[in-house]
Amino acid sequence: MKNLHTRFLAWCRETVSKTRARTLYISAGALLVFVAGIIVTVILISGRGGNVPAENPLQSVPLDSVEVTPFVEVIPEPVIYPLEDDPDELYSDPPAEPEPEPDPGPPGLLTGLPIHEGYVNRRPIAVVVNNIFAAHPQSGISSADVVYEVLTEGNITRLIAVFQTEIPDKIGPVRSTRNYFAGLAMNHDAIFVHHGGT
Repeated sequence: MKNLHTRFLAWCRETVSKTRARTLYISAGALLVFVAGIIVTVILISGRGGNVPAENPLQSVPLDSVEVTPFVEVIPEPVIYPLEDDPDELYSDPPAEPEPEPDPGPPGLLTGLPIHEGYVNRRPIAVVVNNIFAAHPQSGISSADVVYEVLTEGNITRLIAVFQTEIPDKIGPVRSTRNYFAGLAMNHDAIFVHHGGT
């Protein structure tokens, strides 16, 4: 074997460089190890190698010596409770179906909530209301469908209250308008109410 190895290395040195000879030698050794691993794996899988497994101990026990406990299902007896109520009351007629609620009406254009049919095409009213502390509490603001708070000069604000669903008896205090207040009123095609303006 040693002689064959020496001859193989000599042949490799003559034909190829030293680096290629080592690579070829390593590749041949790896191939031998791979083939040997496949052979060992096949032997182990086929069951020819190793010890033969022992017999199943359950097969050697005679069936006559095994005690079998039968399964018995216990069904409880039904419990019957006496009726304390009158049977006629238990089986009375079903309750009558509730009457359908009336149609609340079409949705309003400003709030989207249902309003009376007669108010759908009513033109809104936009009112300029004072918002300084001395003017509180204002009248009629809670009935407005939309309220805008608009900045004027000197960090003072005014309210533009738009009414359609409900128009109260009193609205105020009414104040003067500015040019850009009218644009908010025209967005709703509203009747614009104010006291003076700049």
